[in-house]
Amino acid sequence: MSKKKISKPTGPPGKDRLAVAREVRLIELGLRYACSDFVFYTSYIVLLLVIANGSRDSSMYHMNTHLHNTLLHPFSQVKDSPTFWDFVRDHVVSDLHDVRWYNGDRFHRAGFLTDTSSFLVGRPRLRQIRVQKDESCDVPAPLWRTLTDCDKPYSLLNTDVNSYDVGWEHFKNVTFEAPTSLHNVSHYQRPWIYQYASLSAAVPDTGKHGSYYGGGYLVELSNSSSADMELIDELQELHWIDANTRAVFIEIIVYNANANLFAVLTLLTEFTTLGKAYSQGEIMVVRLYPYTTAWGFVLLGCYGLFILITLYLAFKEVRRMLTLGMEYFKLFWRVVELVLSLLALAEIGVHLYTAYLILGFNNVRTHGDDSSGDHRYNKYKQAASWDKINTYILGWLVCVACLKMLYLCRFNNKIARGPKVTRKALKPLLSFMVVFSFLFMAFCMLGFLVLGSRLSLYSSFVQTMQTLFSVMLGKMDYYSVESAGGVLGPLMLFCFVMFFPNVLVMMFLAIFDDAFQEVIEEEEISGKSENEKIKDYAVYLFRKFVLKNTDEEFFTVNQTNVADIAEARDRPSGETVPKIHINGTSRMDSSYEVMELVELEEIDESVGQISSAVTLYVEMVYLLNQIRNAARQIYRISSDTKIAK
Repeated sequence: MSKKKISKPTGPPGKDRLAVAREVRLIELGLRYACSDFVFYTSYIVLLLVIANGSRDSSMYHMNTHLHNTLLHPFSQVKDSPTFWDFVRDHVVSDLHDVRWYNGDRFHRAGFLTDTSSFLVGRPRLRQIRVQKDESCDVPAPLWRTLTDCDKPYSLLNTDVNSYDVGWEHFKNVTFEAPTSLHNVSHYQRPWIYQYASLSAAVPDTGKHGSYYGGGYLVELSNSSSADMELIDELQELHWIDANTRAVFIEIIVYNANANLFAVLTLLTEFTTLGKAYSQGEIMVVRLYPYTTAWGFVLLGCYGLFILITLYLAFKEVRRMLTLGMEYFKLFWRVVELVLSLLALAEIGVHLYTAYLILGFNNVRTHGDDSSGDHRYNKYKQAASWDKINTYILGWLVCVACLKMLYLCRFNNKIARGPKVTRKALKPLLSFMVVFSFLFMAFCMLGFLVLGSRLSLYSSFVQTMQTLFSVMLGKMDYYSVESAGGVLGPLMLFCFVMFFPNVLVMMFLAIFDDAFQEVIEEEEISGKSENEKIKDYAVYLFRKFVLKNTDEEFFTVNQTNVADIAEARDRPSGETVPKIHINGTSRMDSSYEVMELVELEEIDESVGQISSAVTLYVEMVYLLNQIRNAARQIYRISSDTKIAK
């Protein structure tokens, strides 16, 4: 006997069902958007990691270490002008010209270092920065009879850009202008002629006592060991380095064909007005020709794809900015997207400009116009400097892109609470940072005044700030402070260590803890967030896919009037607000349960406080009784002793 199907009443759905259906559709769209977002940004980050690390390997570190041990380590022994000239003779001229095999036989291929693998690109050169010869600093009035003048320290305003005759003598009855080309200037005259830097120079060279730009008085070495030795002896005899010299650079470019790596060496000696020379060096190891192998062409294809994706992201962010207006900058993750797009565009611009410099240099070499070693060095130095800047931008780009992964993991409750906690704690943190800044600056000023003239770590105010930050992180050299600061230095360090890590840092954590508790309380009252609903729906779909025979239904309808839930959930009441949760439970019932739990917790807390007070009172009474009994026993013992006597 066949069963008759019961016909269900048809008609338009009610307001509650429409509200639930609307919320269900929003959750489905949110899940679809989250999945596409996850796939897109994961692929984008993988592409960024391939571009950032594809042209880098451990050979860069090994080449840097090798050149450091070969040149920078002996260069650190330079302390004055004589030791500087000795270094040039022993380690620049000799090591570049007198190359031998391991058995002592002479290496007949010119242009290689002592390792027989590193080839010199161009010729090594010396570059000097001077201050103006006729300027002097002010001598204090009480010392006028003892000293007539003094030397000025280096600054960009008093840099000497004049050209001189041999021995830093002014030209007599001749007006000499710096030539645009040195072809008409004798080799004997060139070390005394000032040459301006190229306008396309990337970054200045920074030392301990100043920043120096690319111009100066240049001495270019030759391919002959004897000629270079004679030139160095002559420059030392004519006092090429004198009282007005402030910095001398030794600039060398090395290429290793086995690893396809360039190394730009900059050895800087600063001659200060204190009478001492300070030496430091920098080695930039770069791969200026990365697209020469099969893997290089893969990187080139990845970079082209990266450019297209960057243009798409930039267009999308511009459209969002035009749509949202100023509200765009109030959304944290939108600002992260904007920074990501700007860094990607900057990286593309710097990378293309570096490629332009390299291609321009190759074209010059092809046409045979590169007769000047100065031109060759400047081109490679500019390309290496811009590649270094590109590396910094790429590092920040990868960092911000990985930060975007936190947004993709927003369905985890603990990760989703991060922005909420930060937003809650922002105002207290700003007030706290004012107090922290004043106290930290006070300790920095105290440390600088007490230890600045004795310890290098406290020699400047900025250096003192860095040192005290390191102390907060646990890095501290107490014995040097004790030996240099007497009593006040260790006392300052002790107060700083006791106060900052134990008091201010704990206050910093307490602010975040308080904000974290507020966020949890708000989540308990407001119920599930949209991200949690999307996560539950994704889990439901996964379980339904794995357990195909399950009859579990995720969206159910419960006709319960919950108009009063609007105030508890901080949302406007109306027809657009669903009267039920998407999992079927009543919003009002869940809110009542939360309120009851809060009331029970308050009652339990009050009862606990009363019981603690009662317990404390009983213990005090017991303690007083014990004291009274002990006093009585002492009195009895003393009375018995008197009677016995």
